[in-house]
Amino acid sequence: SVALLLTPRPWCMHGAGRLLLFYTARRRDGTLCIGVAASASNLPTGPFADALGQPLLCRPDGAIDPHVFIDRRGDDATPHLLWKDDSNARGARTTIFLQRLRADGLGLEGAP
Repeated sequence: SVALLLTPRPWCMHGAGRLLLFYTARRRDGTLCIGVAASASNLPTGPFADALGQPLLCRPDGAIDPHVFIDRRGDDATPHLLWKDDSNARGARTTIFLQRLRADGLGLEGAP
């Protein structure tokens, strides 16, 4: 369960026939994870509710600052999730990741 929502500017995309919002939240164990919520009204004002029942992405060093990138080259518009780990919170170097999202935006494909 989520203890605290941390994303100051969540990112949205259309997927699964509705508006999806990607955000960072802290689990009760302290791990920062990326979640996805869906708008019941398909409006940017919401209301939004959790779309998966679990985080979309968690990593041991945390996963924060989600951004949706749509690759419009070619015949389709392929969504990707761009994020970084939270290693800088413990004084280590941060890694930035890019990973393909499923077309519906509710899952990741392949490796980052």
